[in-house]
Amino acid sequence: MLAGQPVLSDSARQPLFEPLPPASVFTGCGCTFSTRPDSAGSEAAVLFSSDYKGSARIASRGAVIQLLADRPDTDCRPSRVGSRCILKYRSSDARVVIKARATWVCPADDTSESCEVVRLGGRMAGGADDLEESVEVNGECGC
Repeated sequence: MLAGQPVLSDSARQPLFEPLPPASVFTGCGCTFSTRPDSAGSEAAVLFSSDYKGSARIASRGAVIQLLADRPDTDCRPSRVGSRCILKYRSSDARVVIKARATWVCPADDTSESCEVVRLGGRMAGGADDLEESVEVNGECGC
């Protein structure tokens, strides 16, 4: 299997995660995770968007699904490259787990406090009804 290709369950060949419509992506502080571009240079599609109030959204089967955080700590901003975080969200119909590692953090000499973003790479896995999927993602968390 090629890197970045989704892993689908045997019972379903349709993907769980679909691109979120732009109007469903949260603005302001939170996290956004997107597909990794393939070797053909395809555009990254936003698959997950959250705010720091415990709400998140994914799209599946043509609908936007609202999710809630499993725990109140929804901040995924490691302070060092290589540090990890795990985000867990669910609804009555779906669950999503994102395991990510920081690939870029704000420079230590940023005295202006203008840098408030962490870049991440990892894997997003989830399930809804009879669909299961796991896909490599890139993301950003911050303001």
